[in-house]
Amino acid sequence: MASNGLLLSDEDNESVHTFHWRTNYPIATYLVSLAIHPYSQYSDWYTPLAGGDPMEVAFYVFQSHMDDVQDNYALTVPMIGAFAQGYGVGDLIPLGDFQLAESTAVADVERD
Repeated sequence: MASNGLLLSDEDNESVHTFHWRTNYPIATYLVSLAIHPYSQYSDWYTPLAGGDPMEVAFYVFQSHMDDVQDNYALTVPMIGAFAQGYGVGDLIPLGDFQLAESTAVADVERD
């Protein structure tokens, strides 16, 4: 499972499974996302240009697409670095992690 923020706990009480998440930054409610699927997960790591702790970049992928997406998703960490360099920001994403979950939904939330 992937979502915005940090997973604090995962409680399995037989008939009910409860996940507790927390964010340390403001987020518009329409940008909150839950991706629930038996994903295959793998990670890459971004090291901030200004130094500091590496940030996990986690990918949640449909098992049947794993071989098809890895070449494209391998571009994610260099893109984060390019944005950090282009905007002069050494620690581009102060959230602690970056998660990308594959979905079959088509969504367009930024409308005029």
